[in-house]
Amino acid sequence: MNLLIEYADGVSAYDNEAIYEICLNFLKLKSPHYCDINHLISSSMCEVTASFRFDGKLNTHLRKQIFDPRNMMCAVDPSCGKYFTVFTMLRSQNSLRDVHYELERMKSKIPPNFNQCSIKSECLNIPAKNVKLSGAVITNSTSNQEIFCRIGAQFDMMFKRKAFLYSGIFGKSAFGMDGMDELEFVEARSNLADLISDYQQYQETETNHEEDYSDSESLNKEEMQET
Repeated sequence: MNLLIEYADGVSAYDNEAIYEICLNFLKLKSPHYCDINHLISSSMCEVTASFRFDGKLNTHLRKQIFDPRNMMCAVDPSCGKYFTVFTMLRSQNSLRDVHYELERMKSKIPPNFNQCSIKSECLNIPAKNVKLSGAVITNSTSNQEIFCRIGAQFDMMFKRKAFLYSGIFGKSAFGMDGMDELEFVEARSNLADLISDYQQYQETETNHEEDYSDSESLNKEEMQET
C-alpha cells in the first residue's frame, strides 16, 4: 500500500469475491477455479488498455450492461457512492454509427451519482478475441472505501494475532526474511485509514452540496408560485 500510494499513477482493484460471484451467476460455472478468475481479470485489463494499444475514436457513454453493478469486479454498492471520474471502453466490429447510437441512447439513463463526475469514453472497431462486442468501465468512486474497510478489518484481525509475522524458520518473521519490517505494516494500515477518511470526507461534502442545491431549488419553486 505504501509503494502504491507513493509511486503508482493508477491502481485497479479486483475483488476475488465479486469475480467469483460473476463466475457462478453469469458464467454458470459450478466450481470456478483461479484460472477462470484470472481469465476475467486479464480480459478486463485487455479492454482497459485497448485505447493505448490501438487507435480509436473518442465517444460519450457505454452500454447499459457495463454500468450494471452485478458485473462489477469489486464487491461494493455503487449506489451508495459518489463518482470522481469514469472511463468507458467499447470494442466492436460493428458499424461505429450503430455503436454511437447505442452509446448516445444511454445518456438519459445514467444514474444520478454519475452526473457531477468527469465521464470519458473510447470506442474501437478492433474487437477482443472470440467476441464481436465487448466493453469495460473504470471508475473512481467513494464506494471504493468498502473494499479498503473490508481489507482493513481482515488485516486488523490477523495483525492482532501477529499471524504470519513469526511463522518463519527459527522464529524469524516470514516477511522479515524478505526485507519487510513490522513497522511497514503499521504504516501501511495508517495510510489505508487515511485513504478511507479521504473518501468519506468527499462523500459527505458532495452529499451536503446536493442537499443545499435541493433546498435552493425548492425555495426557488416556492418563490415562483407566490409570484
